[in-house]
Amino acid sequence: MPDIPERLRRRGRPVDDTFEAEEQLYRACRREHVVETRLLPAAISFRDWSLNRGKYSEPEDVLIGREGFGIAKFKVGDVPTSLCSATGNIFDFRVEHAPEEDNYSHSRIIVGRDGTFRHNLDVPSQVKKSFRQILSDKLTIIQQPEV
Repeated sequence: MPDIPERLRRRGRPVDDTFEAEEQLYRACRREHVVETRLLPAAISFRDWSLNRGKYSEPEDVLIGREGFGIAKFKVGDVPTSLCSATGNIFDFRVEHAPEEDNYSHSRIIVGRDGTFRHNLDVPSQVKKSFRQILSDKLTIIQQPEV
């Protein structure tokens, strides 16, 4: 079991869903998902994409238990707030703080429609593709992966 820095331990701290647009988000990444300093759209998972938030962690914290991975970063404000499908349906996106006992900084991007955010929401492939491309264009690789 890797050593968990004290800053990441939850220790009873509450959920903090207040995010500033400039707050950094971090994600571990693999070599096959990186081209130069960009994370490929295919590497961006659509539902509940797991991240560490900069308010409560350091970039290298995403590497705990992930030897050889790299680090990608982007800002909360880079996440599109909504995207429209070809049929005119609006899909909303937000960053949600989802702390774990050994990772208080754990957060994720979730998707909703009509004000309801669900894990099993049916989202058209065109919306998924747009979402992935938007984030890929904003993400920066700050540590290159080895694997």
